[in-house]
Amino acid sequence: MIDFSPTEDQAQLQIVAREFATGVLFPGQRAHEARGALSPEVLARVSELGFASLDLPASAGGLGFDWCTRVLIEEELAVGDPAAAFGFGGAGAFARALVELVTDSRFDTWLRPFASHP
Repeated sequence: MIDFSPTEDQAQLQIVAREFATGVLFPGQRAHEARGALSPEVLARVSELGFASLDLPASAGGLGFDWCTRVLIEEELAVGDPAAAFGFGGAGAFARALVELVTDSRFDTWLRPFASHP
């Protein structure tokens, strides 16, 4: 049988994501909703934790996780703020396409910014 249990690393990442979701995203959810954006402090923390670049390769400044790991983390983030969790991954989906399509000469111009900005 196939085992779909998270790996030890994935389980640790889920804990980090859940703590961020419940400790940062959820308490500020109404304020973020009223403002129409996450605060600069929250965005800085998102970038620091790498949540904006989960599946970008390490060579692009990302974490290089597979899709399954990305989904596990986004699921945990959605506990705190579903819109934010979806938004973090939105830019990453475009960046993922760039990983597949961009030439080496355009790598820094087009792809690297996605690793540092949520």
